[in-house]
Amino acid sequence: MEREKKTYRSTRDRARLIQQLTAAYYEPGNLRRCYRAIWQRYIYPVYPMCYNTYLHYLGIDPAPEPRPEEDPRQLTLQF
Repeated sequence: MEREKKTYRSTRDRARLIQQLTAAYYEPGNLRRCYRAIWQRYIYPVYPMCYNTYLHYLGIDPAPEPRPEEDPRQLTLQF
């Protein structure tokens, strides 16, 4: 059974920004507005990354991961 890889908060934030840029410029069926064209024209100059990384960022869920519930046995400091 494979565990899902943890995504750090900064990566999720970057993925959210890239997904917003892609949503603003992408048009299905228009080759001047395909994913590769958007990556070359808008993404790569601001966020230098390869095309495969760009596609990976499009698949990341930008929602924050739920925090684990506090263990009642864990000691805490009271100020």
